[in-house]
Amino acid sequence: MGCAFLALRATNHDNDLGQRASVAERYLPVVPERHDAWTSLDGRTRLYAWSAFDEAARGGYFSSDDRDAVAYHGWLQEEESWPNTATVAKNVRVALKTVGLRRLFDQRCGEYAVVQANADGSLGAATDFLGAQHVYYGERDGVVAISNRAFMVAAALDGSGLPGVDPMRLSWLMDGLRAMFGGETLFGGVRILAGDEFLEVGDRGVRLVARTAEAELPTSADWDTHFDELCQRVAWIKRLPEVRFRQTLTGGKDSRLLLGALVASGAVDQLDDCFVEAEPGHPARLSG
Repeated sequence: MGCAFLALRATNHDNDLGQRASVAERYLPVVPERHDAWTSLDGRTRLYAWSAFDEAARGGYFSSDDRDAVAYHGWLQEEESWPNTATVAKNVRVALKTVGLRRLFDQRCGEYAVVQANADGSLGAATDFLGAQHVYYGERDGVVAISNRAFMVAAALDGSGLPGVDPMRLSWLMDGLRAMFGGETLFGGVRILAGDEFLEVGDRGVRLVARTAEAELPTSADWDTHFDELCQRVAWIKRLPEVRFRQTLTGGKDSRLLLGALVASGAVDQLDDCFVEAEPGHPARLSG
């Protein structure tokens, strides 16, 4: 599961954000093991998070203090300098205070959806470049909602329940690339954040900010260097010591390369099982 989050910001105090969150909570995809909430100093911004299997976030997908809060879903590459004793969410929140959303996530590897709430009530959100995880947002009647679940945004903006689906937008379900380019979802007024944009919400409303271009990939075929980089990324799972993994060997070179990187990086001890998925006569099956 991971985390389902919902950020709400109102232009005035007349909107009952707690009630809107309660409506959105009806449509959680699973029963959460943990529920967190945070409110800005002026009371006009709230951030909610419902999570399960917090071990995959080293103890928490949500982190807050009296001045700011962060929630995320998925996984993201941590800096080597970030303490392994803190939750992933806390490391992200502390780093955001230092460098800000744009700089921290502009080139961040991973598959993630993240939202940041600040003491002044402003919000920021980002997702990975390829759109493997989604951020949805919308604005109606003086309320802005941000979530990694489209129906939670729709329900929060409606304020009473899940609105009817506009059948003209059902084509979105057939377009797997929509998350890369942004645009409308099947719920009217609910949009999906493109992978090359940041979402910022402040006193002037919703603003989309372009990310810089992706770093150019090296063109040289230095396979030793590439494998070393793969091992460094695979070793990231050692930062989640309480999580056990399984791997499927599909008979191709990529899954065997990944297994080799797990061994080379010293992370193979967290691998409980390997499953072979190949034709009966394939060498991977014959070798046992």
